[in-house]
Amino acid sequence: NPGRLGGPPAPAPPTWPSPSCRIHAAMGTQDEGFKLFVGDLPPDITEEEIRTVFSHYGQVGSILLLGQQGFRSSRCALLFYAQQQSAEDAISVLNGIYKIRADAE
Repeated sequence: NPGRLGGPPAPAPPTWPSPSCRIHAAMGTQDEGFKLFVGDLPPDITEEEIRTVFSHYGQVGSILLLGQQGFRSSRCALLFYAQQQSAEDAISVLNGIYKIRADAE
């Protein structure tokens, strides 16, 4: 199943118009663990906020906040789970549904 954990790398993340938090997919493994791309984050998001939300599903290792791109006001991040099941759980519960902050647009 392309784009799933352990499968071939997922394609570049699309641009979503929705303001809710988007988790593109886990994109394989690295030494850091199982990698997730998280998009449509507020421009002032902190690593602590991301860790607080995603640690409910398992041990989160490193988090890389990526800068704003172009005219978009949102940010994205890469985060790494120690266990594949944690990444799968986060995707199934949060993707396209969860707002990282209650006051988010």
